[in-house]
Amino acid sequence: GDSVVLGASQTYNAGVVVNLAANAGSGNVFSDWTGPVASTSANPTTITMDQDQTIVANFTTQSYVVNVTVIGSGSVAPGSDDKSTSITVNDAVTTFTYAVNTEASITATPASGYQFTSWTGDKQSTVNPTITIPNINEVYNVTVTFTPTTTYYTLYTSVAGTGTITGNSTTLGA
Repeated sequence: GDSVVLGASQTYNAGVVVNLAANAGSGNVFSDWTGPVASTSANPTTITMDQDQTIVANFTTQSYVVNVTVIGSGSVAPGSDDKSTSITVNDAVTTFTYAVNTEASITATPASGYQFTSWTGDKQSTVNPTITIPNINEVYNVTVTFTPTTTYYTLYTSVAGTGTITGNSTTLGA
């Protein structure tokens, strides 16, 4: 069949099958067709000219996700410069969705009695509890790990008189 440039009009003989291909602009993806095409979800598709027809190619902003798995006790949330369009929580995985070429900024916050340990996976850090991905243009899978905090106390000992003190099989004072 013939091809038509989207955004234009063309006259066809009755019964002609026209091939339609939607070409997304930068930062967009084809979503679907509106109108009497052979398949509203297929691209390319066809339309049979049995009357005047109007069709629309629908596009949406291209998006990518950052899937965050949490190990230990803590949570994740958008950072101060985050540009996420949606956040979905499913068990231990939080999914942040971003339009293409926007900035992802995700902050990990430990629960009481826990500390931030690391980000691993497609983005790594053991220092900063906030990860930043400038100009996101692919799917990222990361894991944040929280570990229990260890509290240390010092035991001061002394002996008055003659003798020793032991604790956990170690001589503490003499």
